[in-house]
Amino acid sequence: AVQEEVALTAVVALDPQRGERVLDLCAAPGGKTLQIATRLGDSGLVVANDRNPGRLAALGSAIARLGCLNVAITHHDGCTLPLPPQSFDRVLVDAPCSGEGTLRKHLKNPDYGTRFSFREAPSAHPYSPRLAHFQKALLRRALELVRPGGVVVYSTCTMAPEENEAVIDAVLGTSPT
Repeated sequence: AVQEEVALTAVVALDPQRGERVLDLCAAPGGKTLQIATRLGDSGLVVANDRNPGRLAALGSAIARLGCLNVAITHHDGCTLPLPPQSFDRVLVDAPCSGEGTLRKHLKNPDYGTRFSFREAPSAHPYSPRLAHFQKALLRRALELVRPGGVVVYSTCTMAPEENEAVIDAVLGTSPT
C-alpha cells in the first residue's frame, strides 16, 4: 500500500541509527516498520508489535517480501508489552486514532470516481475518551521502554487535539487528566 507523504515524517523524526534497538509499538500494517528496518540496514533490531493478529499477517508478508532480517514481530497489547524497562534506544508510537487525517483518501474513490461524504468515510470515527485513554497508556508504556536519553515519537493520523496535544500533556504531567 502506498503511504501518504506525511506518514513518512514519523520515522524521519524518530531518526533510527545503525546498531540501535527500535520498538514500533503499534506496527501493523508495517510501512513505518519497514522504513525503520531499511534505515538500520544490516545492523540493529526492530521489534514490530501489534495487538491485531490479522494486521500482523500482512506485516509478516511485507517483511518476508523485502527480505528484512532485522525485524522481530510480537503480538501483544502495546500498553502492557512484557519487555524489560529501558530496553530500546527509540520507540515509535503510531497510535490508533479516530483517523480524521486520512479522510482525504476516502473522499474520492479511485475505483468508481464517486465522492463520499464525511459521514460515510470509513475513517471518520468521532473522538472518544476511551480512545484517548488507550493512547495515553501506549505513550506511558513507550516512555518506560525507552532508555534514558532515548527517543520516543508519538504520532497519529488525526488532527484532534484530544488525541495529540492533550495526550502528551496528560502523560508528561502538564495536564490534570
